[in-house]
Amino acid sequence: MHFGLREKMMLYLVGGVLLIGGVTLTMVRSMQERIQLELTRYSVERYVMLHREKTLGGIQGDLMLALKLADSEVVRRWARDPSDPVVTASAMRELGSFLTLFSSRELFVASKPTGQFYFVDASALRDARQSPLKSAQALTVDDLDDAWFFKTLADTAPYNFNVDHNNTLNVTKLWINVVMKEGQEPVAVVGTGIDITKFIESFVKSPEKGVTGMFVNEAGAIQGHADPTLIAQNASIDAQQATSTIWKLLASEQEVERLKVLMNRVKGGGSGELLELTISGVPRVVAVAYIAPLKWFTVAAFDRTSVIGSRDFLTVLAVMLLAMVVSSFLVYVIGNRLVVKPLRMLAEGTRRVAEGQFDLHLPEDRQDEIGAVMVAFSGMAKQISESRRLVQTNVATITAALQRATSYWELSRIFFTHVAPILDVGVGGFYRVDGGRGVLVACGGYARSGDDVVPEEIPFGSGLVGQCASEQRTIRIENPPSGYLKIGSVLGASPPRVLLLVPIIHAGTLLGVIEIASFRAFREDEITLLNGLLTVVGMCMEIIERNERMGGALSLEVTR
Repeated sequence: MHFGLREKMMLYLVGGVLLIGGVTLTMVRSMQERIQLELTRYSVERYVMLHREKTLGGIQGDLMLALKLADSEVVRRWARDPSDPVVTASAMRELGSFLTLFSSRELFVASKPTGQFYFVDASALRDARQSPLKSAQALTVDDLDDAWFFKTLADTAPYNFNVDHNNTLNVTKLWINVVMKEGQEPVAVVGTGIDITKFIESFVKSPEKGVTGMFVNEAGAIQGHADPTLIAQNASIDAQQATSTIWKLLASEQEVERLKVLMNRVKGGGSGELLELTISGVPRVVAVAYIAPLKWFTVAAFDRTSVIGSRDFLTVLAVMLLAMVVSSFLVYVIGNRLVVKPLRMLAEGTRRVAEGQFDLHLPEDRQDEIGAVMVAFSGMAKQISESRRLVQTNVATITAALQRATSYWELSRIFFTHVAPILDVGVGGFYRVDGGRGVLVACGGYARSGDDVVPEEIPFGSGLVGQCASEQRTIRIENPPSGYLKIGSVLGASPPRVLLLVPIIHAGTLLGVIEIASFRAFREDEITLLNGLLTVVGMCMEIIERNERMGGALSLEVTR
């Protein structure tokens, strides 16, 4: 059964769809795990880094302001002695200017010399216009709630953070504690409180399915979690007080060690990686990012199965198969229009040209490779048709003229008279074979100049003419040397571009050699015309030779 290009293309497309569909169905289950992992990797890394930057952006500005407040000389003098009326007014103005810049519109000053904690907001400043700023509370070493103050004073770091969750108000605040010093001597602790409830909720209470987020300090104490009971209150002050840690949520000591290694790597500036851990009894994919100013880690744990499940994969698979079918149909339709149909037209055109029909009408308006082929094919068909017409017309005319020749010289003259204008011959020579002596005899030429020295006889194998006779094959010389031959007129002379030597053979016998030169290369149709004429020339030469032999025999008889 014969299948055309269209049928083969259809079979290939159907076979390809079935093969790819079968392979896809076979691989879909094995791919699901890897795709889930890659999607989880992208989601968890994006999630943890996004919230890291959001948290930093919300805290960084207030931290810079708190550090600037700690450098205020006016506030420092007031913190040494809040009852000094000389500095109180200017200190209140200074605190008021800072107050408007803090995001929470509140700040605090905890004085070491007096042991008093001053909470400053807009209301407190208004009251301070009538009477000295009132202390919110006294700070004592024995009160565990005040431990943050004394730990901050003793800390060598310039600042620290303290997280406090108010269960009654359901508010989590981040307190920025900056040590105010005079020289190397601590004078007070200043800072502000930031309500980070929204930051924490956007991270730990994510609306994304299967996500568990938490903030963890360097000791592993949980600073932010969707479950407030897991938050370690004031754990940033003393790691020994951390009673709620992420380590307690992990399934084994091996997982604890792996997470610690990852946290240390991320803290040191290294690249993070995903860990598969069991948190609160549930397998999770975990990513970690470090928030350097807070000395916290953001930990995001994803349930990989929530990213994409079997049902999602079946939907994706169905869409893929539908897309393959639709794509195959479009490829078939478009391919049939753009490729198969034009190729069939070319095949039909080739068949017609082979049968001698040159009246082709192929479309030539396409601006692509097939269009270029069609244009070239149409041009070739026209050229073949013109060549055949040229050959048929000229061969008939020249043949009639050649048959009137009665001598070799006249045959040469008629040949060049008709051929030279067609082939743009610049110079030519006509040589016949003297079989008895095995030489070529010059018997005519075209446009020979007086400077040309043409020997009357040329032995076989001597020069290009003799070599052509010896080998009995066409010799073509492109761009011959300037001193070899020249095509000239009264106005000037120049070497030819092409030199062509063609043997004259009839009935397997070498009868002579034609030598022509031109300023341009000969086309294939012109070579065809020349070969056709040389067949006629060979027949005429044979007739002339026979007539000469008969004339010689008659002369001999008359003499006797």
